[in-house]
Amino acid sequence: MSEEIKALMNQNKLICKLYFKILCDTVHELDRGKVINSITKEK
Repeated sequence: MSEEIKALMNQNKLICKLYFKILCDTVHELDRGKVINSITKEK
């Protein structure tokens, strides 16, 4: 494999990790929002 392709793949891995981290954080935020909403609706 050429060095350029290796570099590109490494870059993509980093981007994917970042993307998944953002995605996970977003899901956690949404879940938290749902929990807060259900608590406030019950009151």
